Amino acid sequence: MIPRSSPLVRALENTGLPWEVEAGKGHAKLRLCGHLVGVVKYSKNGHDKRAELNVIGQIRRKAAELKDNDQRQ
Repeated sequence: MIPRSSPLVRALENTGLPWEVEAGKGHAKLRLCGHLVGVVKYSKNGHDKRAELNVIGQIRRKAAELKDNDQRQ
C-alpha cells in the first residue's frame, strides 16, 4: 500500500477533490473524482522518483481540468 506520507498522497489531498487508491496485487490505481489518474508499482526497494513525479503531474493536470470544467458549468 502507499504510505500516507507519500508525495503522491499529499498531491491527491492538495487537490481538494475526492480521491481513492485502489489496491491491486502489484500496482495501485489512483483515482480522482472517479477518473483514473495514475498507476504506481509497489516496491520494497524504494521507488522510482521519475515515475512518482510523472504521476504527481498527472494528478495536478486532471485536478485543474476537473476544476475548470466545474467552473464552466
